[in-house]
Amino acid sequence: MFRARRRCKIFAGVLVEYVEDDFAPTTQLSTIAADRSRIRILQLAHRTMIMRRTSDMGSGEMKKLQELETFIQDLEREAYEVGAGLKNEANFSAIFDKMDKLISSETVAEMKSSDIDPVEKGEYMSFLLCMMIDKNTKRYTDDVITRELEATVDINDQQVPFRQLPIIIANESKHKTRGQLEELRRRVQIEQLNPMSVNIMQFTHDMACSYGYKNYNDFFENIEGISLSTLRHETDKLLDATEDYYKKELAHYSETFLNIPVEELAQYDLSYMRRADLFDPMFPAEKLIDAAWSTMSNMGIQAQDHPHIILDVEKRERKSPRAFCCPVRVPDKVYLVIMPHGGVDDYSSFLHELGHTLHYAHTNAALPIAARYLGDNSVTEAHASTLENLIVNPLWLERRLGIVDTDDYLRFMKFFELYMLRRYSGKLQYEMELHGGNHKVEDCAAIYAKTLTNATSVQYDPAFYISDVDNHFYCARYLRAWMLERQIRTKMIEKHDLDWFDKPDAGSLLLQMWAQGQKFKAEAISSALGYESLTFDFIIADYTG
Repeated sequence: MFRARRRCKIFAGVLVEYVEDDFAPTTQLSTIAADRSRIRILQLAHRTMIMRRTSDMGSGEMKKLQELETFIQDLEREAYEVGAGLKNEANFSAIFDKMDKLISSETVAEMKSSDIDPVEKGEYMSFLLCMMIDKNTKRYTDDVITRELEATVDINDQQVPFRQLPIIIANESKHKTRGQLEELRRRVQIEQLNPMSVNIMQFTHDMACSYGYKNYNDFFENIEGISLSTLRHETDKLLDATEDYYKKELAHYSETFLNIPVEELAQYDLSYMRRADLFDPMFPAEKLIDAAWSTMSNMGIQAQDHPHIILDVEKRERKSPRAFCCPVRVPDKVYLVIMPHGGVDDYSSFLHELGHTLHYAHTNAALPIAARYLGDNSVTEAHASTLENLIVNPLWLERRLGIVDTDDYLRFMKFFELYMLRRYSGKLQYEMELHGGNHKVEDCAAIYAKTLTNATSVQYDPAFYISDVDNHFYCARYLRAWMLERQIRTKMIEKHDLDWFDKPDAGSLLLQMWAQGQKFKAEAISSALGYESLTFDFIIADYTG
């Protein structure tokens, strides 16, 4: 699915104060809620700044930005229709063709010399450089997506869409059958998808170098302003500090959930474990939507019947098994798409994507394009995770679902979060190798399997060394989001107690942050919350304290 390198949210608990010199958030959390009049003054000042910046633009610059917004909207609409299973084939190529002159080095040069605010300009140039890569690989990308949509596998003499395999595997209780299904998935990946995907990846690397960067790692760090080595240091700390706890719990759940020796565990076994169907009776499908709407209502947030939100829960054969949000026109038209398959995973996916959706639907329409569509995706992921993690809040479980005995469930969820943290730490390590310029793409399969297996103590198949790579280091976005979400959650509990989800004041702060759009990086939000840096310290303490 298309990602505009733009999913970014400001989370609650702090109103970011705009300082015109450097646009850094300076206001501390503790000073915010008591001064509502100051909040209104800051919001008015911000609108004035937007108006002044817009009035300074020439007609040519305005036209380029309008074209850029149309381009993003068209891509998001195509992503929705393909991901939702409404189209049999992807046609991103036609969108790029229509905007061929916009996505060009000439536009980058014009943008660089323009009078647009420097922070906004940086976002536009970053986006354009990435889109120029996508433009040059568009037809190959369309081919991969279409091949994936068309691919089927034979299961018991029935042709089953390839895209349905992850859900089928996640719901299969027998280890041997899961392995057989994974083999079907593996064959399609190796024979049909990997050859095209390798070419796309190599071309992506070549394009980054053609811009003058040493390799794709260097390209990402420079255009996004994110240090991969700093993040790698944090993940190394996490892996080392949590290893004993993790291996003990992994052995426990391998025996109690799967009845498999821990040394025989494969990645597809963890997919089934994550389904956690043992806990499904705690999470009835009929309570999901009502639980979410009542939570938002108690916080004074309009969600149910929001005029800008389109909820797509319909089952379709080619619909993506992965929940997603498509902000086609921010804030006026936002799609929330899920394909329910039951239990805690259903609740987790819905609440996560609801967090994205509510942010976009409540964003101030007067904000510039950069603040509405682009920015640091770690912030929006942190915000989505804040709502998602209601499913590990014991008071929320009791009040919304009537669940009182939560000890076994919460222990499992704590373990599985650590598995995912370790998995994404391994992904970062691998992707830095993949994109580092020292290996041919096709030679990285063994590196992938070894790195992910070492991080998780679960066997990873080298066949998925390309398909398990998200665009443009999105694994880094998720890792930074984990850090920020935990800092946010800590502040929310400190300020509004464990039942913050029932407090209108908490909802008011959320709405204030959503209205500010996608302006700041995760590190700036962390600082504004009162923390010295963005780290895994709170998470590590949970597992070692």
